[in-house]
Amino acid sequence: MKKLINILFLIISISGYSQTIIDTEANLKKIDSTFHVFGSFSGLSTKGNLKMQILNSNLTMGQKIDKNLFRFTFENSLTKFNGILFDNNISGQFRYNYFYKENNSIFSFLQLGKSLRASLDSRNLFGFGVRNRFLSKESNYLDFAYGPFYEIEKYPSYTYNQVNYESFTKYNFRLSINAFSNLKITDDVSLMTTIYSQWNLKDFEDIRVYLNSYLTYAINKNISIFLRYTSRSSSIQYVKGDVNDSNIMYGLNISI
Repeated sequence: MKKLINILFLIISISGYSQTIIDTEANLKKIDSTFHVFGSFSGLSTKGNLKMQILNSNLTMGQKIDKNLFRFTFENSLTKFNGILFDNNISGQFRYNYFYKENNSIFSFLQLGKSLRASLDSRNLFGFGVRNRFLSKESNYLDFAYGPFYEIEKYPSYTYNQVNYESFTKYNFRLSINAFSNLKITDDVSLMTTIYSQWNLKDFEDIRVYLNSYLTYAINKNISIFLRYTSRSSSIQYVKGDVNDSNIMYGLNISI
């Protein structure tokens, strides 16, 4: 049994996560035929007149048996400023893929989570779909995944511009259309990009988009540096005053 543990040390992270989309499919290119573990952790703590605490962690565990792949992913982020909690996000997802061809699969998933920054008491999903490889040349590829899912989102009561709003729950069927690509620019430089789009089947003006672009430079077999940009946006905001967000990170990636 072969185990792979990736420990991610972030040198700096700008902004936090309001993670409502878990980017699990991007890890497919790392999977071998046995048990695998991917883990990451980053943190920042300051003291003095300004006290800040930022913690981000991620863990993916999975087992591939013949043409069946089982995965569990857990993500958590926490941000405090002068003792006040600004962000607390927890997400967990179970995903199953069946590979009917080497790089083509059908999948289903169940996801549970919550996000303080996105004003979500809970976001629960269940869905399925198909992932197909359209372009492939050596380590470069372009995949598309698509399928429906059912979404239950619970929002808390809140106050905006001195107006009180009651708690409410949204029930939506959405269509997810996603793209995954890996481009090896040189022997040491590669760019991995993930784009998720989620379309409300009752209102096609209600669209959510997630972009994750990950540029890496391999110093050697086990050490690389990276630059990562993520962006999340929604055409319709369910909570007044809620804004879209983006993140820029760079750091050091060590594989053991």
